[in-house]
Amino acid sequence: NLEGLYDQYALRLTGQKLTTPAGQQAVAQLNDIGTQLARSLEQDIRGELRQQSTANGLVALPIMDAQLARLPKMQKWSPETHDRLAAELHALRDRTRTRITAQQNQLARFTEDELGQRVAVLDDLALLTGDERYRRESVDVVTTLRRKAEEALKGEQYGEARRALLALQQVSPEDRSLN
Repeated sequence: NLEGLYDQYALRLTGQKLTTPAGQQAVAQLNDIGTQLARSLEQDIRGELRQQSTANGLVALPIMDAQLARLPKMQKWSPETHDRLAAELHALRDRTRTRITAQQNQLARFTEDELGQRVAVLDDLALLTGDERYRRESVDVVTTLRRKAEEALKGEQYGEARRALLALQQVSPEDRSLN
């Protein structure tokens, strides 16, 4: 295990004269091992972020936090790689937070008639925040749309029923019962 080898090397270097040729060679080897470890972790983190990113390149905050939590050990292996990757991850997290704030603001501006658009924003917020409250609210809005459509049909308010069904179709295009 490369990480164990790094720790052993670092422990052996403790208390040694690092100015001697042997000491300098040992430090160089330790740095090489650290660079390999940092590179491997960086590739793993980038792969995870690529796999978990949304269509617009953002990553959910819980995933970002989990990846950021992996960085401290990289600091001792390769401070340069750590600093560069940490800056990138913080910038990505900031972009995600900016999107969340914009979506929350948009959500607050929706009227009662904009339930279809509300669902899309709620789904986006649920994805980006990992907060199930948004998912539950989205389900509640879809239920409300279904109820409005049914009530409008029963009351022969076909224009209202059509609007509700179109909104449902927009948020649930895979639902064949709406076609």
